Amino acid sequence: MIKAFIKTLTFIPLIFCCLVSCSNKDEGSLECTNMIPPIKINFNIVNPDGRDLFFSPDAPFQADSLQIYPSRTIDLPYTIATEGGDNKYFSFDARGTERDTCSIQITETDIDTLIYVGSPDPTAECPRLKLDTVYYNGIVSAYNQDTGIFKFIKSP
Repeated sequence: MIKAFIKTLTFIPLIFCCLVSCSNKDEGSLECTNMIPPIKINFNIVNPDGRDLFFSPDAPFQADSLQIYPSRTIDLPYTIATEGGDNKYFSFDARGTERDTCSIQITETDIDTLIYVGSPDPTAECPRLKLDTVYYNGIVSAYNQDTGIFKFIKSP
C-alpha cells in the first residue's frame, strides 16, 4: 500500500507539469495565420513644387474623390483613410501580395498608376511582407523615414 501511495505521489506532479506546460502560452508569442497581412501605405500626392494637391488650402482636388483600385478588379476599391491631424495624409491597406499594380482615380478622367513591391520580412515572427518600393506613374516615390509617408509627385 505504501508503494502504491509513493507511485501516486510521483505520478501526480508529472501530470501537473505536463498540463501546465501544454496550457501555458507565452504572452510574447504570436499565433500565425495562413493569411499574409496587408501592407499599409501612407502617402500624399503633391505637385513638382511640393504643394499638396488634396490638403493644401487651395487644393485643386477633393480628398473624398480619391479612389484606389487593385489591378485585378475595377469595381472594388480599397478603403482609403485620411489621417494625420494638421499634417494630413492618405493611407490604405494594400493586399498582402509581393507586387501589385493599382489605379488611382483622382477625377473621372484623371487616373494614375501605383505599383508597390514588397518582400518577405525576415525579422517577423509570422510571415508578413515589408514594403520595399512604391512607384507612382513609373517613378520611384520618395519615402520620409521620420513620418512614414510616401510623396507621390503628380506632374501636370
